Amino acid sequence: MTDSDVATTAPPALPTPERSSGPNRARIVAIVASILGIVLCGSIPFLPIEQDTAAVNWPQAGSTTSVEAPLVSYTPLRMEASIPCASISELAATGGTLVSTAPPGAADARRYGFVATVSPESSDAPARVDVVLRDRVLLSTPVADLPSGCALTLAAEPTRTTFSATGSEPRVIEGDSRPQVVGVFSDLDSAAAGLNVSIEADSRFTSSPSVIKTLAMILGALTAVVSLFALHRLDNRDGRGTRKFLPARWWKFTVLDGVVVGTLVLWHFIGATTTDDGYQFTMARASEQSGYMSNYFRWFAVPETPFGTPYYNILGLLAHVSTASPWVRLPALLAGIITWLVISREVAPRLGAAIRGNRLALWTGALVFLAFWLPFNNGLRPEPIVALGVLLTWCSIERAVATRRLLPVAVAILIAGFTLTAGPSGLICFAALIAGIRPIMRIIIE
Repeated sequence: MTDSDVATTAPPALPTPERSSGPNRARIVAIVASILGIVLCGSIPFLPIEQDTAAVNWPQAGSTTSVEAPLVSYTPLRMEASIPCASISELAATGGTLVSTAPPGAADARRYGFVATVSPESSDAPARVDVVLRDRVLLSTPVADLPSGCALTLAAEPTRTTFSATGSEPRVIEGDSRPQVVGVFSDLDSAAAGLNVSIEADSRFTSSPSVIKTLAMILGALTAVVSLFALHRLDNRDGRGTRKFLPARWWKFTVLDGVVVGTLVLWHFIGATTTDDGYQFTMARASEQSGYMSNYFRWFAVPETPFGTPYYNILGLLAHVSTASPWVRLPALLAGIITWLVISREVAPRLGAAIRGNRLALWTGALVFLAFWLPFNNGLRPEPIVALGVLLTWCSIERAVATRRLLPVAVAILIAGFTLTAGPSGLICFAALIAGIRPIMRIIIE
C-alpha cells in the first residue's frame, strides 16, 4: 500500500471546537448566573415572611354567648383567662360552667381542656368552684371562702403555666400544659367587669412571602434559566450543531400508540381509582380556604413541604374549577400518555435494533406497561408523576452520555428535584444521577 492510499483512507478529522469570544462570554455568563442563582435560592429559607396572626377574644361585644373556634393545631400558642368573683357568684345558686375550652359534657373535656365550673349549694355541701386544667385540679374551694373582689387568672404558655387566685400564692406548672381549644363555652348570662379570655392561635403556617423573598425566588428562577442557556452555548462548542430536542420519530403516530393511548383514556373514565383519592382530594379542597396546602388529616394540618409542591397545588387549582373526578385526575392521564411516548420513542430504540424493529417486543412492552399502569396509577396519588419523572431523569442522563453534552445533565437534576417534591418515592430519580456520575465527570473534565 502506498502513502497516497493511506492518505485517502484515513478517517476524517473531528470538527475543531470554536475559539471565538462567544464561548468565552457564555462561560462567564454561566459562572456568574449559576453563582448568583445559588446565592439567591440558598437565601430563600432565611428571608422574611409576612405572617397573619389570629386571636380569639371572649366575651365578644359584651355577650357571653359560647363561641366555637376549633384551632388548626388544637393547642393555642398562648392563652390567658381572667374570671372575676362576680361571675362566680352569678352561678352560685344554679351552678354551671364559667369558662371551658370544650363543650360542656364533651368526652375528656377535663382531661385535655381548661374547665372552670361552679357546683350549686346542696343540703350536703356548699357551693363550690372548681378549676381543672388537663386533669390537674388548680382550684377547688367553697364559693363562700373567696374574698370579695377576687379574680381567678390563668396564663398558659409553651414553657410554663401560671394560675393564681386573689389572696393566694400563684401556682406555677413547668412545661407545656396548654389546653386544647375548640372554642369558649359558658353558662354566664352577663359579662362582669374583668371577665376575659384571650387565645392566640398558632398560625405559623398562615404566611406569605415578603417582597424581598418573592424577588429572590423570581430572580433565582431567571438566573437558572440563563445559566442553562449559557450551558447550551458551551455544549455547542463541539462543532456538531444544535440537536433537535424531539427527533422526527416522536411525531410518527402508530397503531400501537393508538391502542395504548385509547386504553388509557377509556380507563380514565371507567377504571377504578385509588383508595387514597378522597384523602388527596380533601387536602386540595381544604387548601382553598386555608390558603396553603396542608395534610388535612394528620400532623395538625401542617404543610408537607417540600413534598406535594407543586403537584398538590395543581390539584387544588383543578378542584377550584371543577370537582369532577375525571377532571381532577387529568395529571395522572397526561403522565400515563407521556410515559408511554417516552418508552416507545426513547427507551425502546436504545435497547438495540433487534428491539426497535421487533413489533412483537413493542406490543409486549405496551401490554406490560398497561398491566402495571392501569391498576395503580388512575388516581390522585403522586406515583404517576414520580414514574414519569424517573423515566425522564434516566433518559436525560442517557442522552448526556450519548451526546457528551452537559445540558441534559442539568435538565435531569431539575427533573429529579421536582419529582422528589411530588412524593418521597421520587428519591429513586437520584439513582440515575449516581449511576451516570463517572461518564459525566469525564465529559466535564474534557
